[in-house]
Amino acid sequence: MYAETETGDAGAPPKTVDMYECSNCGATVEADSVICPLCGEVFELAASQFDAKEPEPPERRKLEKIVAAALVLLLVGVVAGAVFVTRPASPANPNTTTTTTTTNTTTTIVHGVTEASFSASSTTHDVPMPGTVAAGDLLIVFLATHGTPNIAAPAGWTFFFGWNSWGGPSSKFSMYAKAANGTEGGTTANFQTSTAVKGAAQVYRISNWRNSGVIANDVEVNVTGSTDANPDPPALDPTNWGSEKTLWIAAYGADGDNAATAYPANYGNGTYAESDQSATSASLASAYVIRTSAAEDPAPFTIAASSFWIGCTVAVRLAA
Repeated sequence: MYAETETGDAGAPPKTVDMYECSNCGATVEADSVICPLCGEVFELAASQFDAKEPEPPERRKLEKIVAAALVLLLVGVVAGAVFVTRPASPANPNTTTTTTTTNTTTTIVHGVTEASFSASSTTHDVPMPGTVAAGDLLIVFLATHGTPNIAAPAGWTFFFGWNSWGGPSSKFSMYAKAANGTEGGTTANFQTSTAVKGAAQVYRISNWRNSGVIANDVEVNVTGSTDANPDPPALDPTNWGSEKTLWIAAYGADGDNAATAYPANYGNGTYAESDQSATSASLASAYVIRTSAAEDPAPFTIAASSFWIGCTVAVRLAA
C-alpha cells in the first residue's frame, strides 16, 4: 500500500488518497474499494473502514424499496384482519346472496329451525327446543293447530298472537318468544291446548339480537289472514326502531296439509312442517332474510291448494 497526495484548487487543503495493489492481479485500486475492477477479487475490509457508512449501490436501494413495499402491504392485511367475502347462494338459500365482513369468524344470526309434528290429537304439545341454546339467545315458536283451542304457554314465554283461521274455526296459528337463560337446549316446552288437537311447530334460535330487557321492544309482528293458495304476510313498519339491520321472518299457518311450493322472493331457508296428511291436519311454513330497512312487505308464499291461512311478518331488532 502507498499514499498519493493530490493537489487541489488554490487555497484548498490537499486530499490524501490511500491506494492498494490487488494481490491477485497487481492492479492498483482505491482503498475504499471492495472488489478489484480488473479481476473481481473481493477484498477484506479493515476495521477502520466500517467507521463511516458506505453509500449503498443504486441497485441495492431499489431492491430494498421493493421488498419494503411488499412487506407493508402484507402487514396491512394482517393487522386489519378483515376479509370481504361475497358468499354465493347455497341450495338452502336459493334467493339470497350475502356480502359479509368477517374477522376470522362469521356472525350467525339464525342458528337453525327446529321442527315438530304432532300427528295424534292431544292437549299436550311438547315442542322440542334446539339441541344447543346459549343464555341470551332469542327463541321464537310458531305453532299451527287443527281447530281453535285456547293455548296455555309455559312460564317465561311471551305471547305475541293467536289467530283463528280466516273464515272458519278449522285451524289456529300462534307465536311465542323467549329470551333464553341457557338451560333450554335439548328440552321441550309444553304448549297445552284446551282441547285435543293435532299440530305442527317450528322453533327459531336467534343470537346477536338487541335485547333491551323488554322483548316486545325488540320483536314486533303484524298478522293477517285470508283464504286462497297464496298466504301473504302483511307489511310491517316497526314502531320501536327505524332503518336498522333487522331479521325479517315471513310465516303462515294453514288448515290442511297443502305443502308450500314457493317462498317469498329473496327470502331464504324456507321450512315447511305439517302435523300429518289427513282431513284434520294443520301446517305451517316460514322463511327469513336479514337486511337494513325501516319496513318490510314480504311477497306471498304459494301452497298446493287453496286453504284458510293466517300470515305474519316478524321483525327482530339486531345488535348494532
